[in-house]
Amino acid sequence: MPTEAPTEEVIEKTIGTQAQGDGAYAVKLTNAAQLEITGFVVQCDDTGTQTENLLETDDPFAAEEVRMFYYDTSEDAEAVDSPAYTILLTLEGDVEVSLHAFPFDDLEAAEICYEDGVANLVYTSLESETEISTKDDETARAAEEAAAAEAAAEAAAAQQAVEEQTATEAAAQQEAEQQEVEESVEESIAEESVEESVVEEPVEDSVEEADPNDSCIGDEGLFY
Repeated sequence: MPTEAPTEEVIEKTIGTQAQGDGAYAVKLTNAAQLEITGFVVQCDDTGTQTENLLETDDPFAAEEVRMFYYDTSEDAEAVDSPAYTILLTLEGDVEVSLHAFPFDDLEAAEICYEDGVANLVYTSLESETEISTKDDETARAAEEAAAAEAAAEAAAAQQAVEEQTATEAAAQQEAEQQEVEESVEESIAEESVEESVVEEPVEDSVEEADPNDSCIGDEGLFY
C-alpha cells in the first residue's frame, strides 16, 4: 500500500502582506507568550520608520495561535545595507515589549515567548541548525535600558535641583537689591524732611527805641 505524502500545513491567518523578491520574507510565528498579542509593529532601526499595527483591532494574535508573518525589506535595503529590525509588541493589558534584532535571514519559524517581563524568540537557526533563544540578550538589553533610564531620571532630577537652587538664589539676590533700593529711598526722604524742618529764627534788636514819654521832665521843665 503506497505511503501518502504528508499534508502541508495550511495557515489561514497572516500578519502583513505577502510579497515576492529577494527582500520578501515569510516566517511561521507561534504565539507562545500565553497572552494575546494586540499590537504588532515592525520598526527599521536604521531608518527609524515604522509600520502601522499589522493586527486588526478585532482580531488579536491569540495565545498558542500560529500565523504567517510576511514582510518585505527591499525598500529599507535601498536606503541602507543589511537593515536591522525590531518588532514592537503590545500584549493584552497594554504591556509593551520588543523583539530586537529580528533575524529574518536566519529563521523560517519561531515562537514568541514572554518570560520575566521580557519578550524573546525561540527558533532553529538556518545557519547553525541549532535552537536559539534570545532571552538572555533581551534580558541584558532590558537591564541596560532600565539603568540608562534611571541614570537619565537622576540627571534630570539633579538638573532640576540646580535650576531651582539658581532660581532661589536669584530671587534672594533680587529681593536684597530691592530692599537696598527701598532703604536708600527712605534715607533720602528722611534727610529731605530734616532739612525742611530747620527754619532760621529772627534776631531781636539789642537796643530798644527810647520812649519820649518815659521821662517826667517835659519840654517845659519840672511840675510842682
